Amino acid sequence: MDWETLGWIGQALGWTGRRLGWTGGYWGGLGGDWNGLGGDWAHLGWILGALGGSTGPYWEHWGCLLPRSRLDCEAKQWRLAADLLNDLGLLLELLAPGWPWAAPALLALGTAAKCVVGVAGGATRVALAAHQARRDNMADVAAKDSSQETLVNGLGLLLALLLLPLLDGRPWLSRAVFGVLLCTHFWANVGAVGSLRLPSLNRPRLRLVLRGGAEGGGGGATLGIPGPDDVNGREPLLPGWGSRLRQHLGAPLHLLVHSEAEFQKALECGTPDYIIVLRPSQGWVGVGLRRGTPPGVLLGACAHALLLEELLGPELPQGTHGAALRPLQRSLRSCPPGKVPWGVVAESTRVWRMLGPSFLRGLEAAGWQMQRHLLAPDEWQLDWDTLGDPPKTGPFYSLFTPPWGWFCAIFPQFWVISG
Repeated sequence: MDWETLGWIGQALGWTGRRLGWTGGYWGGLGGDWNGLGGDWAHLGWILGALGGSTGPYWEHWGCLLPRSRLDCEAKQWRLAADLLNDLGLLLELLAPGWPWAAPALLALGTAAKCVVGVAGGATRVALAAHQARRDNMADVAAKDSSQETLVNGLGLLLALLLLPLLDGRPWLSRAVFGVLLCTHFWANVGAVGSLRLPSLNRPRLRLVLRGGAEGGGGGATLGIPGPDDVNGREPLLPGWGSRLRQHLGAPLHLLVHSEAEFQKALECGTPDYIIVLRPSQGWVGVGLRRGTPPGVLLGACAHALLLEELLGPELPQGTHGAALRPLQRSLRSCPPGKVPWGVVAESTRVWRMLGPSFLRGLEAAGWQMQRHLLAPDEWQLDWDTLGDPPKTGPFYSLFTPPWGWFCAIFPQFWVISG
C-alpha cells in the first residue's frame, strides 16, 4: 500500500467521521435517534476527523511526489477524471440517506472520491494555468480563476435558495433537477477539456501524431505531421485510454533484459543512444537511455517505441509510409509468442533511422514545442560504453571478481547506474 492510498483512506475516515458526527448530532437535535448513538457518533466523528483529516493531506502530498504521477503530462485527462469523481462523490452522498444501513460505506466512498479530486484537481489546475499564462502572468491567471470560482459559487448559492421552496416535499423533482445539473456539468466539462489546444507533446498526442504520419502525408523524406489543433481534438480524455502497450521510457536494465545475451542482442538491435525491447506477450515496450544522451534523443526514442506499438494494432493503411511499414507489421505478427522479436526491433531501428529525422523536422514545422515535452521518462540511465573492458568495469561483472562482482550477480538491479 503506497502513501497516496493511505492519504485517501485517512481523508475518507476523517471526513466520513465528521459527517457521521454532524448527521447524528443534527438528528438528535431534531428529536430523532440513530440507533441510540447520536452523541457517540459525534464524539467518534471528532476523533476520526482529528486523526484522518489532519494526517491524510500529508500522505496525499507525498504520494503525489512519486515519479509514477503524470498529472503534468496528462493534465486534460486527470482534470476530467477529477470532475467525474467529484460528481460521483456528490451522488454517493445524496444516496446515503436512502440506505441507512449502507450510509457509512457510501459516505466513505464519496469522501475518498473527493480526496482524489482535491489532489488531481488542484494539480491539474496549476498545469493548465501555466498553459494559459502565455505572457508568464501566472498571478493574473490565478486571480482570474479564483474570482470566477467565487462568482460561480455565489450564483450557485442564489440558485439553491430559489429552488429550495420549489423542491420542498417533492423528492422526485429534487432527483430530476440533480440529474439535469449533473448531465449539464458533465457535458460542460467534456467540452471545456476538449477545447484545450496544448502545443506540448505527451504520449497520447505523440501517438496520434505518429499515427497520422504513418497514414500517408508527404512523400520521400517528408512526413505529413498533423498540428496541435488537429491532434488535440482527437486526444482521448481519460487517463490510459487508447494505448495498446505499457511503455517504460528510461527503464532500468534489469527490467529490459534478463541475461547478458539479451543485453548484447539489444545493443545490436538498438541505436548508439538507446536500446529498445519489445515484449508483446507481457504487454509492454521498454526503452533504455544511455548515460549522457542528448535531450533531443528522448523524443525520438519515445516515438520509436510508439511505432512498435502501432505495428501491433490494425493493419496500417495504404499510405506512403503505411505501405513501407506493413511488411514489418506482418513479420511482427508471425513471431512466436513469449519471445522478444529481435528481428523486428532491428528492422524498425533501420526504418526509424530513415524516418526519424524527417519526423522531428515535421513536428517543429507543424507547430509543436520541441524544447519542452511531457513524456514522463524515468530517471534511469545506462552505461554500456565499458562493456568490452576487463571485469573491473562495465554493467556485467565476473563472478570471480570479489566483492563487487558477486554483489551485482546476486542483485542484478545494481547493474544499472541511476542518473
